[in-house]
Amino acid sequence: LHYMEFNFRQQRLLHNAHLRKAISLVMDRNTLVNKVIASPGTQTTTHFFPDWLPGIPPHTEVTPPDFPAAKQALETAKQELGITAIPPLTLLIYDSPSVVRQAEYLQRVLQETLGITLVIDKQIFKQKLAKLNSGDFDLALSAWGPDYNDPMTFADLLHSANANNHGRYQNPRYDALVERAAALPASTERNQLFQQMDTIIQQDTAVLPLSEPGILYVLDKRLHNVRRSRFGDDPDFRHAWIEQGGKH
Repeated sequence: LHYMEFNFRQQRLLHNAHLRKAISLVMDRNTLVNKVIASPGTQTTTHFFPDWLPGIPPHTEVTPPDFPAAKQALETAKQELGITAIPPLTLLIYDSPSVVRQAEYLQRVLQETLGITLVIDKQIFKQKLAKLNSGDFDLALSAWGPDYNDPMTFADLLHSANANNHGRYQNPRYDALVERAAALPASTERNQLFQQMDTIIQQDTAVLPLSEPGILYVLDKRLHNVRRSRFGDDPDFRHAWIEQGGKH
C-alpha cells in the first residue's frame, strides 16, 4: 500500500482536521495511478486495508476530487488556525524516480487547486527514516508491505504505541479496536472491528491511502515452482528449480 502520512504533532499545521480533509478532497487517484505512476497492475484505493485480505469486504470505486468541498474545508482550517494563508508545507519522500514523479504531481495539484506550496524534501532511505522518526516533516509519502495475511499487519501501524506511526496519530477508540481485535480469533466479530477501524481512519483522515502497487515479472520457462505472495517474501525461490535438458 502506498499512502500519505500527516504529521499530527501540535506544532505542525496538519494536526488540523479540516486542512487534512482539504488535501484529501483534491486527490485525483485515477490520474496519479494511470498517468503518473503508470505501472501495470497498480490500482487506486481510498482504504487502508486492501480488500484481498481475509475478512475485508470489496471496495467501491474511487470517487473523483471534490474541489468546492476542498476549498470550503481549507477556509475552515485557516479560520481555526488563525491564519490568512497556509505557509509552505514539506513533503518528505524517498529519492526514487517514481516517487519523485508522484511528489511533483501532488505539488502541482495542491498549488493549482488550493494555493498551497509544497516543498519536496527528497532523501535517501536512511535519512528519510530518521526524519520520519524525529517528526521533521509535514507530509510524507510512505509504503507498507504486509508481513502476514491478516488485516492486523495494517491495523497496528496506526496504533498510538507503534513506532511506524510516524505522524503520531492518536485516537483512543482506534487503539481500543486494535487491542480488541488482537485478542480475538478469526470471526465475523473481528472482521467488523477492522471495518470500524477503516471508518475511523477515513473520518479522521488519519492517513491518505493512494494506491496498491502492481509489479510485473518476466519468468524464464526453464524456471519452475517459484512461489508468489502478496505478503512476506516475494518472490520465494526456496522450492524453485531450473530445468536443464529435461532434468533439474
